[in-house]
Amino acid sequence: MKYTVINLAGILNSNLSESLRSQVDKISIEPSCLLIDFSKVTKLEDSAFASFKYVLQKMNSLGANRIAFSSINPEFQIKLARLVDFEINSFPDKYSAKSFLEEFHSKTKKFEALSSLENKYQKVSEFIKKGDIFYINCPNCSIKLRIRSSGNHACPSCKSRFFFQPTLSQGDSKPTEEPVSSVAFGTEYKMLNLD
Repeated sequence: MKYTVINLAGILNSNLSESLRSQVDKISIEPSCLLIDFSKVTKLEDSAFASFKYVLQKMNSLGANRIAFSSINPEFQIKLARLVDFEINSFPDKYSAKSFLEEFHSKTKKFEALSSLENKYQKVSEFIKKGDIFYINCPNCSIKLRIRSSGNHACPSCKSRFFFQPTLSQGDSKPTEEPVSSVAFGTEYKMLNLD
């Protein structure tokens, strides 16, 4: 996921908002998140609202929680909230906004990675649990296997691969959530200054 921070400065009018609009068009070509910082904005003109509505709708069309604002004037935030029918994520500083975007989208990536493993390999959910060991049968050759965690596994006998995810209704305790180690979760920020 590409992360971009746009630092706005000066008077927000139709000229600056058109520049913002063109930057968002470039950013939205590939999956990305956007943080818009208002800490150096001195004045907000009504002519900027049409472009901000476009920016909000464009980023929301890419997926939920793709845009966050930092250091925004509360009055301007209320006006922006009236333009769209979804929640606007606003934070007191850049650090809080970055943390929100990173946390939300890293959880989404982990969920997508687990879903792709489930779809790629045959899923096994029936088991017997003794202590911290799960006993399952290989979906291909039916040999009994001992497994310590959920995730992607291979049968040592027939070499077939499968995905094991215990269901809560069968075990006597919740399965522990394992981090997905095969997917790299890095964050790279690109800074743009508009003034």
